[in-house]
Amino acid sequence: MGKVLITSRQVEVARFANRDRPPHNLRFLTQEESWLLLRWEVFRKPECPSELEVLGKQIANNCKGVALAIVVIGGILARKSSSSDEMGARRNAWRKVSERVTIYLIYEDPQRLMEKLISLSYQKLPYHLRECFLYLGMFPEDYEIPAWKLTLMWIAEGFIQQRYATREPQTFSEAVGRWQQAMTSLEETAENYLDELINRNLVRIDKRMSDGKVKTCRVHDMIRDFCKSEGGSERENFFQEINKSSDEGFQPPVSCIDKYRRLSMHSEVVDFLSSKPFGPRIRSFVCINKDDDKLRSGGYHSYIPSDEDEFNLPNENISAIPAAFKLLRVLDAQPIKFSKFPRDLYKLIHLRFITLSIRSWSPKSNNLPSCFSKLWNVQTLIVHTVRHALDVEANILSMVQLRHFKTNASTTLRKPGKNSKEGRKLQTLGIISPESCGGEVFDRACNLKKLGICGKLALLLDGKDVSFDSLAKNWGDCWVVADVGFRCLEFLHIGRTNLALWVASSHHFSKLRRLELRNCEKLKEIPIGLADIPCLQLLDLYYTKQAAVSARKILEAKNKQEEKAFKLSILPPEDE
Repeated sequence: MGKVLITSRQVEVARFANRDRPPHNLRFLTQEESWLLLRWEVFRKPECPSELEVLGKQIANNCKGVALAIVVIGGILARKSSSSDEMGARRNAWRKVSERVTIYLIYEDPQRLMEKLISLSYQKLPYHLRECFLYLGMFPEDYEIPAWKLTLMWIAEGFIQQRYATREPQTFSEAVGRWQQAMTSLEETAENYLDELINRNLVRIDKRMSDGKVKTCRVHDMIRDFCKSEGGSERENFFQEINKSSDEGFQPPVSCIDKYRRLSMHSEVVDFLSSKPFGPRIRSFVCINKDDDKLRSGGYHSYIPSDEDEFNLPNENISAIPAAFKLLRVLDAQPIKFSKFPRDLYKLIHLRFITLSIRSWSPKSNNLPSCFSKLWNVQTLIVHTVRHALDVEANILSMVQLRHFKTNASTTLRKPGKNSKEGRKLQTLGIISPESCGGEVFDRACNLKKLGICGKLALLLDGKDVSFDSLAKNWGDCWVVADVGFRCLEFLHIGRTNLALWVASSHHFSKLRRLELRNCEKLKEIPIGLADIPCLQLLDLYYTKQAAVSARKILEAKNKQEEKAFKLSILPPEDE
């Protein structure tokens, strides 16, 4: 009886080949397996001279567990080992390879196997994914890329488009498909694009969120180098990475950036901006500190800029970016520490994505100026500060395209005008102060999916200074969810409250995936109706002892529904 083995880089091809059996995903080799394979490729046996062992293990590790890369580099080392019998010369050759494994894979491989493989995968990409793929080269080597940031940058660049057919649907199923497509947001489409690249094994998942979605991802060094090479070619002219050259200048020279469309930098940014660059065609300026581990975590709430690195921008260069790049769409300047916000930034009317950090401890410099309201094209605005509070003079609700506003400090918003109708596109709002949780804000930001609040949370419940009508009908220890509910909410965290009675049903939180209750010691029970939420996957209780019984009832209901993905966590255990 014969058997057929089908290999493919595309998950969907493997699934189609055998619908009864899921595809086997090849894992990366471990360090021990990589080292063993390298020895067999070089010496045709598992033994290796002791003088080469340390360098050999380093080379094997730098292949990042990719078997083909180990095979290719092994062939290169075999040739270098056979060309000289003198151990000192062989050790010197191996040291050179260990320092630049990726370069040797690309330029020393006579058959160019790795380059051909990646190029073939790129050529087979549909056109709507090619720009998204090349954009991965903008990030530093071995960088943990936050998925939310990557997808929002894609949207700002215009890579993500919602397509609408012109002809009438011919069948009922086609009409349903059209309706589902129309209901898909740009963010969801971008997530689907990322999933496609992952399924084609061009991007690998680094971390997942509790709901199973991608939190962070990475690309192999060889794939990143391909993106840099292809994206930087004269044919594509997609982006260019700027690096410090040996003569203390930059490569490519500052005088040549006028022909590029996107720039990425990972060091020496202040020196570059001090040289007064001018890029009339630059659409994106992406500055990422590759050595900052806090940035690699994928979060934004905990990141606090420091004054101890090379990214401190002097006052005289605060306006260098607006002066240099008039057509910017994407500005990722998070590592750059501004002593105050550049007030002429509002002249960049094409901006869609902005990340800024302010390092001043002065309250007067720690605010978002009113001129930011003029950036009517902005979709994503991310502000980091060293202070615990941020004052926003700009009326962000009047920014008609704004979809995501994020800060790492409690933010006080300006109240919108009575006749204002903007804010309906806003999906992320956080972190804001309880004082900003008035009805005039949430009446306009009625399509929120993520909301972060930090400050005196008791103000939300006493009903004196602020109102939260969209959250409850009564204030104090009782929460009766209003009819409209939170039907787009996916994550709900309630902590350190006097909440004792909670009345709600599944239709109030129809998209809830994760519920966390922390230190809600007076809460008697969790609404049992939440068990009927199909997508609810995690219920996490911490020092919420009285509600434990109802939590187990929800677990029992989920088990009866055969919801195997649902998890219940209760800490500390009842016997403690």
